[in-house]
Amino acid sequence: MIFIRFLYNKKTVDEAVELMEISLSTGHRWLDEWNEGGYENLYPKYKNGGRKAKLTEEEFKKLDEIMINESFLSTRKI
Repeated sequence: MIFIRFLYNKKTVDEAVELMEISLSTGHRWLDEWNEGGYENLYPKYKNGGRKAKLTEEEFKKLDEIMINESFLSTRKI
């Protein structure tokens, strides 16, 4: 969502991927997913449930709060 927020705040895809420290191909994939189905389409589509989360439910809630309240976060900072 932070990547999408950058785009809504008039950053280019190139600028947003640099700020997020992700590859250009990932940025374009996220943008395509957003354009095709919005927020819900950005969730991973695991077939086998994927890897178990390292964060507890409480830690996920805290991370959500941080991401909502911070104007700029890199993956490194998170």
